[in-house]
Amino acid sequence: MSVNNSSSRNIVINNDINIDKCIKRLKDFKNTIEHTSSNQPEKFISIMESLWKFLCSVNDERIVVSLQRDARFRVIKKYLVESWHKYITLIEVNTAKKFLNDVNSNSNNIPSTLSEEQYEGVDKELSLSTRSISDCNVAMVGCGPLPETLIEIYRYNNKIKQIIGIDKRPEVLKTANKVIKKILPEAENIKLEASKAELYDYKDIDIIFLANGLVNKGVILKRIYETGERSLEILARTPILMGKIVYEDLYSLPELKLFTVCNVVQASKLSKTLLLKLKGR
Repeated sequence: MSVNNSSSRNIVINNDINIDKCIKRLKDFKNTIEHTSSNQPEKFISIMESLWKFLCSVNDERIVVSLQRDARFRVIKKYLVESWHKYITLIEVNTAKKFLNDVNSNSNNIPSTLSEEQYEGVDKELSLSTRSISDCNVAMVGCGPLPETLIEIYRYNNKIKQIIGIDKRPEVLKTANKVIKKILPEAENIKLEASKAELYDYKDIDIIFLANGLVNKGVILKRIYETGERSLEILARTPILMGKIVYEDLYSLPELKLFTVCNVVQASKLSKTLLLKLKGR
């Protein structure tokens, strides 16, 4: 059902915020970020945390539809997305470094950025899989400097054949490797590979996690389809509600037709995880 701009502005969110007020609030965030100096990282982080709280507070899918079709929002969105990815990288690197520098930190108090999304755990996502994961090679595409998903996979089943973290940034993987060694010094089946996800060869992978924050998800899905084995399963995180403002929605991608969506679970406040299987080639 189409929603035009004039009618959508009457949609109410949070009891008192209509579409015009929502756009004004997002524009205010954009303006505040623009006027924050690059040497004020703490202020930038504080602004982005406030943005996150605002996004989480909007629970009406119709608002998302209306925003995406509103010309005023298109001007704001690109800047917010770029700022969001800058924020995620900054907060993950800072959190990882703080953890590594804290002599009292240990495997029982690993920091978490996923908890900020009210993340419900890798075990819930892996419950979608039809595979016996003990015999599998499992990969996380977009593991980042704080590889929580890799660590959770290991804790879920440390007998998995191999757990692979893929990220295109070698310097990020150096930090990720230090975090893993500190938390799981006994783990021998976790490895990190510096590679662009859209160029990686997925032929030896049995289960793939796709991070919500990946860019060019369509190109990555096509590469997985071209190189992955027929039995491959993909646990792909996709945004819901206002998460679609800062992350790319899988359902909007034409490449999704290459796969069958077999099942879905809601893994966090603003994302769901899809179980995808390759269609016949």
